[in-house]
Amino acid sequence: MIKIISSTFLMVFILVQSVSAALPPSWKKEIQFDLEREERDVLTAVSLDAEVYRKSQNNFADLRILNAEGDDVSYKLIEESDTRRQTQEQRWSPQEVSLSPSDEQLEIGFTLKEDDPAPTQLKIVTPLQNFEQRIRVYGVGKANERLLADDAIFDYTRYMDIRRTEVSFPETEFRRFRVVIDNPTSKQESRLKQLTRQLHGDDETGRQERIIIERRPFRIDRLQLVSTVERYVPDQRLVTDWNLTIKQQENDDETGLTLIEFETRRQPLTQITLKTDSRNFSRRVRIERPNQKTGRTTWETLAEGQVSQFSFGDYEQADFTLKFPETRQRKLRLVIENRDSSPLNVRGLAAAGHRHQLLFLAHGDQSYELHYGSHAETPPNYDTAAIDLMQSQGVNPFIAELGPEIQLSEDAGAEPGRFKKIINNPIVLGSIIFVITLLLGWSLYQATRKLNESTPNDD
Repeated sequence: MIKIISSTFLMVFILVQSVSAALPPSWKKEIQFDLEREERDVLTAVSLDAEVYRKSQNNFADLRILNAEGDDVSYKLIEESDTRRQTQEQRWSPQEVSLSPSDEQLEIGFTLKEDDPAPTQLKIVTPLQNFEQRIRVYGVGKANERLLADDAIFDYTRYMDIRRTEVSFPETEFRRFRVVIDNPTSKQESRLKQLTRQLHGDDETGRQERIIIERRPFRIDRLQLVSTVERYVPDQRLVTDWNLTIKQQENDDETGLTLIEFETRRQPLTQITLKTDSRNFSRRVRIERPNQKTGRTTWETLAEGQVSQFSFGDYEQADFTLKFPETRQRKLRLVIENRDSSPLNVRGLAAAGHRHQLLFLAHGDQSYELHYGSHAETPPNYDTAAIDLMQSQGVNPFIAELGPEIQLSEDAGAEPGRFKKIINNPIVLGSIIFVITLLLGWSLYQATRKLNESTPNDD
């Protein structure tokens, strides 16, 4: 009996080892750079590529940099960034404002303070809705005046959620400005109607309806000036375009949804952009990822947002991008809520996200390799104080590159927790339970049979 049970567990062990041997092996890439042999402790950066993203773990726990002796080299994982100049807005309200109202036009004058920058946009802050006003902005000098902008501000809330209350003009050296708004008092049809009924006894002999016209002045709460300035902004995270493949696209008439399933190569995605030639729409969208529980696949929401496109006359506005927290999910789904509207004409999707770098200290007389694809459970906890100090001192890293991918043997690299991952696999676990049940049943059968044979016959 003991021999049979021992044989059972031996077979289970062999089964686990056979499945373990079938797991994907590790890979490595040479880190290529050109340093002088005497150079030591050079801050070096190498960017991860598509092959590393596709085969590494989601939390990058398997990334290891090894030197020529096979020793671990401390590194710091960061998002690739750039230092660049960025356009930023500065908003403020003018202090010295004069007002000259009339029925034909409203004239507003203001002067900039000495330390105010040159504005490039004027915003009219008003609580009103459903209006359209012509507005002109003049720059006023000591002996001359120049028209800077002649445009319209409007609010079409009655028809569509469209509003624009800004007027842009080129940067100028004028410090005084004059704003002219034509026809500041408008006539509008009231929502209420005056109804007059003529009665003779209980019978109605006539009825008159009158539309009430209201005179509404154009209310302005305040003026706001906007200036665009170029500022030096360090450490801006770079956004890289990544490839994706649409696997399925369908329009569900019953739910009013467009479902687009797509696959990535596990690059770190942070945004999806819809490609469509549909016009004048605003749709609620969400990005979902699969979640497998008890053999069933459900979809959980990663992020929600709005995509829209408006185009009429000289007005153009479009936003086709949905942003979400970084994910390296292989399969995702974009859901577009059409409700009772016709589905959008979707021509494709574009994906983008951040790229990561490894920072480490390199020696000119050493060679280095990046290993990835093992089954390490937790990221390494290195001493990165020297790397942090160099970053804080503004040291620019030396840029290295990854060489061609080399597949290692199946037993290469440390794989902590490998047995646990194998046992937790439903297919492996089910196979083990089946084999154990089968062998134990056979063992009990054999034991019962031997017991019956050894029992003395009463006859």
